[in-house]
Formats: sequence, C-alpha cells, structure tokens
Amino acid sequence: MGAAGYFKLSIPNELGGQGGNISDHAEVCRAFAEASPTAGLCYMMHNTALMCVLVNGSDTLIQEITQDIVNNQHFMALAYSESGTGTHFYKPELEVDIQGDNEGFTDKKSMVPSAGNAHYYLILTPSATNEGINNWVVPADTPGITFKQEYWNGMGMQTRSYVSSPLVFPPAKM
Repeated sequence: MGAAGYFKLSIPNELGGQGGNISDHAEVCRAFAEASPTAGLCYMMHNTALMCVLVNGSDTLIQEITQDIVNNQHFMALAYSESGTGTHFYKPELEVDIQGDNEGFTDKKSMVPSAGNAHYYLILTPSATNEGINNWVVPADTPGITFKQEYWNGMGMQTRSYVSSPLVFPPAKM
C-alpha cells in the first residue's frame, strides 16, 4: 500500500500527498476490503488517524507525520480499545499523568490493529485538565511501549493478515 502511494492519498498536495477526498478514500477502502477485509480495515484506520492529525495537529506535528508517510511509506493505526469494554470514543479509560513538562500513561490499550507494524498509534485518554478527551500520537519507537501478542485472543481474528495485540505502556516516571 505504501509503495503504491495509498498511504498518502488523503494528504494534501501541498504537503506532498495526493490530495484525495472522502470519496477517493471510500473507493480505495472498498476495493481493499473486497480483496481482504483486514486490508480495508487497516487502511481505513490509517486514514482516520491521519485525518485527526491533519485537522487537529500542530503545524510541526502535521509536517513531521505527513513527510514520514510521503517519504518513507509509514502508516498510522488507531489504538482506542479499552480492556474489558471495547472501544468507547466518548469515554476512554487509559489514564494520563501530567506533571510539569512530563507526561506518562498508565495501563494499556487492549486491541491494537497493526500492532508493531504501524509507525504511529493514535490513542485516546480522558483529559488530564478538563472534562474532555485527548488524542495522542505515540510513535512506535517510543521507549518502553510493548505489544503483547501472547495476550491477544481475538476469537478467530488473529490470522496471518491481521496482527492485533494489547499495547502496554511502561509505568510513568514522574
């Protein structure tokens, strides 16, 4: 997908992407899903995470991530599932601890598609400063994070084409 340019479909032309719109995204997702539902799902998650960055990210974050996708064919994944309860976009459970300039997460995300394969993971946490929620971009090479493939039981979902597992954060060091 990356070598063929699909990961940069939704990136604006001025950032080196293809400037595709939602109809282009839907058409490509549908085509991938017809061949492999897993491919369609992972591609959709990449574009969903990417769109969150494009709409809400700082100029620096947008530049860094889009250039990595355009130049290195890296992709993004969503890490939104909570232990025991599934995905609740409106009420994430992963805790964030912010003290001064330091931030840390506790616990884990229970089911992360593309675990260990994506270059960036978008996670949700309750806001540490208000009643809202926050999206965080966590690079795959963040020190201490691990993917615990041995803990995932996807009732048939774990196939050669679908890699999912919990993402575990190290204890916060504050």
